[in-house]
Amino acid sequence: MATVCWENKVLLLGGMDEKELDDVISYDTESGETTRLPHMTQKRGGCCAVNTPTVDTSSDCSSDTSTDTLVALASLRSLNTVERHDIHSHAWQDMPPTREAREFCTAVVSPVNFELEQ
Repeated sequence: MATVCWENKVLLLGGMDEKELDDVISYDTESGETTRLPHMTQKRGGCCAVNTPTVDTSSDCSSDTSTDTLVALASLRSLNTVERHDIHSHAWQDMPPTREAREFCTAVVSPVNFELEQ
């Protein structure tokens, strides 16, 4: 199960303990209210997720007015699928796959662009 913070909410994605789920649950830390969000397109367990602002492609930078996007990948079994969720429009969308299938991976959001050697 992946956990992501967004505003005053904690988002829980997928399943765990050998059970893959496509569930996404939002817990509001101020009101104590729990809400189900739209299901992911792929069942996942032991997945990872990050919350990142969408980059404005016209200026190659992010802004405070950009759309928040949640990205989920991997699972208990080796998967190369990646999907994203627009938090405001509540729509999941497939993204290009990873080069290699991943299981129990981690992800990090960095404000710095790294140039990786091939």
